[in-house]
Amino acid sequence: MDYCLFFWEVALVFHMLLYKNSEGLLTCNGHVWTEPAPVVQMGSNISIFCTSTKYTHCSQRAFVFFLNNEMYKGPLHCINDTTVQLQLHDVEIPIYTIICKVKPNGSNRELVCGMTISSGYPPDSPTNLTCVILENSFYMTCTWNRGKNTHIKTNYTVHLRSLQTNEEQLFLVKNNITIIAINELQDYTQYIVWIEAQNALGMATSDLLQFQLHEIVIPIAPIITKVESIDNSTSHPLIRWEKKTSIQNVHCEIRYKAAQLPTWSVIKGSEMLSINPLQLRNSLEPYTEYEFQAHCGQKSGKKYWSEWSASFKHTTPELAPSGMLDVWRFLGLTYTNGSHEVTVLIKPLSPEVARGIISKYEIFYEDHGYKTISKFCKTSELQCRIVVSQTVHTINVIAHNSQGTSKPAKLPVQLDYNRNDSLLPPRNMRVISAAQNEILITWESLEKFILWFILEWISTACENQEGNFSWKKVPKNQTSIYIQEFIEPRECIRISLYAIYSNGISKPCTGYGFSVEDKPIKGPDIILQQVVGDKVYIEWEDIPVCTQRGFITNYTIYLRNNNDFYSKYVVNVSKKQWIFENLSPGIDYAVYITASTAAGEGPQGTIRVITLDRDGSDTTVLVGVVLIAPMLIFLFVLVSNERICKRIKIILLSWMPTWFFEDFPNMKNSTAITSLKSHTMKIQ
Repeated sequence: MDYCLFFWEVALVFHMLLYKNSEGLLTCNGHVWTEPAPVVQMGSNISIFCTSTKYTHCSQRAFVFFLNNEMYKGPLHCINDTTVQLQLHDVEIPIYTIICKVKPNGSNRELVCGMTISSGYPPDSPTNLTCVILENSFYMTCTWNRGKNTHIKTNYTVHLRSLQTNEEQLFLVKNNITIIAINELQDYTQYIVWIEAQNALGMATSDLLQFQLHEIVIPIAPIITKVESIDNSTSHPLIRWEKKTSIQNVHCEIRYKAAQLPTWSVIKGSEMLSINPLQLRNSLEPYTEYEFQAHCGQKSGKKYWSEWSASFKHTTPELAPSGMLDVWRFLGLTYTNGSHEVTVLIKPLSPEVARGIISKYEIFYEDHGYKTISKFCKTSELQCRIVVSQTVHTINVIAHNSQGTSKPAKLPVQLDYNRNDSLLPPRNMRVISAAQNEILITWESLEKFILWFILEWISTACENQEGNFSWKKVPKNQTSIYIQEFIEPRECIRISLYAIYSNGISKPCTGYGFSVEDKPIKGPDIILQQVVGDKVYIEWEDIPVCTQRGFITNYTIYLRNNNDFYSKYVVNVSKKQWIFENLSPGIDYAVYITASTAAGEGPQGTIRVITLDRDGSDTTVLVGVVLIAPMLIFLFVLVSNERICKRIKIILLSWMPTWFFEDFPNMKNSTAITSLKSHTMKIQ
């Protein structure tokens, strides 16, 4: 705040330097002063007076005050013909620059004079006074807490007095630290130190601190030189360290922690007993980087501790993985011999479970009681494809590191297991949109014993892009989960939940969800229009999933006539058809449909026109004629072309049966017919 005060004082001087006489000297045509003082406590009332030596007819319009370069528009009070008063109440601004000007007889404003006033607080008593000497240093450093900000210039005086000689030294500082040379001070002499704080509003002193020089020395920190694991184990490692201080009566401490964690474990001085090397009582986590630090302090005197030493880092040895992999699978092609492809999906082990560097994955299975290694997969291969025979029902997947393997993760792969009705699927699965682009899935627990659940989700493939697939293993006692991976707002997600049993996998419980819903971007198209009497039947189909942008809640059908009068019908989402009744013949009706989600109504679909003729027929007959007319024209063109007709005749004759080409006798020359005619004439 002292810098702020300096800034405003400079600003005031610069402003006043603009008003110089012809000889270049600053001229004040009067003076400005304050009551009770130019420095007051915050919250006080203050009066500012301005007296002009040139203007002798005081009026509020003639005098103008500028506070921090802004013109004061409040009331002024004339004390006499030459002096005006401004009153400020509850002053809370630390610095004010005051400029007083006068405007006699309507002329330009002239400077009277200016000043700076300050507001703040008296100093608090300094607390937590500490004086220390670093080992092998020739200086003593004293620090303290100043208390609240005074907002005004405050000086601190350090008093150092010898109790033997009563000699006292004073050190004036502006902040809360001072460094004092000790070359003229005597060891084993009692000294007292105290701090005196003073500003324009008051003074305060700290408590006394009494000491001898050797009592406030901080020892040099020790150095940790080595950390050893015994027999390549993480149990009870050895810590070797080196004491650097020449002070005899000291004790030291060591602390350690995993590098990625914030909390330290401390080995107290009573536990160390100056043992070197020191063996930890606790075991460390395998294949984990640890930090080790040490410091020392005097057992007597002020018992100041050194800073902690620089960290010594040590990585513990590997151990075999402690858990099992999370695995899932895609079932692929089935071959003629009954074998089929399986794509195994692997999630990497967490560092706590891997307990080392995973070098490879192994997939194996048992066939007729014999172990068969199917494939080794690199750690970069999180999708491994294998082929198994129809007699293999379960495969096993394990992870390798330098010390061993994980427990086998069993994965049913036989297609027949999926048809096992005794493997109950999850029940009553619900998909709920949640905050922050998440989707909440809930379901009911199963009564029968299961091992775990597998949840898989895939985003809808849109605009020639492949959908993103992800999956997660869920503990058997869990009945809800939030998912966020590969989920974008307004994107439809297909979700499948499987129950995993010791003898197979249930059928999936499937649903769809959106993290954030929006209005559809397309309306439904009418795919069927049929007229029965004065009724018109329409049918439409769902809009594509990629354009829904949310769960469709209802459809709205709009029917508009020539006079722009329209009717609106809201239809349940389960319906895909509608019947219009009592339509008037000879009137054109425009029909279109919209779809709505929780976010609102989307745009209209394709407009269809319905017109009932006067006799009740639909213009769809005209549509049929329009479709048939091109076909008739095409046939006419074929018949009128002689060459094309001959070729068609040859082709058609090749398809005729043989009896079609047999020669028949002339019926007029038939004997049977002549005899029959003669017999008929005789009867007559």
